Amino acid sequence: MHSAPTYLPSPNMEPSKSMENTDERTSELMHHDSSHQDTRNALLKLLNETNDGKALLAEEKTRGCLSSKGRSTLCELFIRRELQGNPTKRISGTDFWPQISWLK
Repeated sequence: MHSAPTYLPSPNMEPSKSMENTDERTSELMHHDSSHQDTRNALLKLLNETNDGKALLAEEKTRGCLSSKGRSTLCELFIRRELQGNPTKRISGTDFWPQISWLK
């Protein structure tokens, strides 16, 4: 089990430096939350635009998770979207990780 990250100032730091680091961390977290929300919105838009996507949303709502087939369909939707307009484009697996990391 992982423990939650701690953002308390270190007792060995000067108070001003400690506060500065906390502000930086808060800013990073806010940016992460914002990009997370953007990714979530883009995914929901993609899912709501297709019948397969709507079926995946229904499955997740009913079961609370996606089946193996559902996960494969989700990947196919991503790949189709990426290849749209350029069927010879090379796609790296790392291109998708930032987009779906919130699903884990």
